[in-house]
Amino acid sequence: MMKAAMSLFGSRGYESVKLEEIAHEAGVSPGTLYSYFKTKNDLLLAVLIQDFELGFKNGRLILEGPLSDGITAINQLLLAHFSRRQHGLTEDMWRFAIAAFISHPDTHFAIEYEKCLTQMHNQFLILIQKLKVEGHLPNYVYADNLASVITNSAIMSFLKFIRKPNVSSEKFEAKLLSQNSQLIKLAQQASV
Repeated sequence: MMKAAMSLFGSRGYESVKLEEIAHEAGVSPGTLYSYFKTKNDLLLAVLIQDFELGFKNGRLILEGPLSDGITAINQLLLAHFSRRQHGLTEDMWRFAIAAFISHPDTHFAIEYEKCLTQMHNQFLILIQKLKVEGHLPNYVYADNLASVITNSAIMSFLKFIRKPNVSSEKFEAKLLSQNSQLIKLAQQASV
């Protein structure tokens, strides 16, 4: 059902697709689809969580592996969370998801989306702590603050990316890595 939703959302746009059409595409009855997803936003949330889970899985591989230096490790984690986004969810789907997250903050959708953002931040926090222990970042760096700056900066770049459909994912990734490298260099050079 999620694969059918991704296909239809991608080809026709999130707003124009009805749950009944997704059920037909998936080869299930509308009742079956509604037993899993009460609304189209519920289905979008499931697709988003699946996308985030891929990033978390790739992030765990980075966290468990050897680290060569701070910039490379953090950039690898950034790409784990942001580079695969163009392979499934469309900019249109992300715009609807972010609008639902912001405009209805007390809904199940927003709460689950926030959990994903927190988990992404936590992966950066763990990585920064590991980089400090291994001597790739100075001890005076506040891990939680740096994780927040990196995560928030990446999210802002992503928001700009999904608002401009003519920007390639390669250009977005290059911009993300460039600005992140500058942040890490500043963290490495700063003194308390």
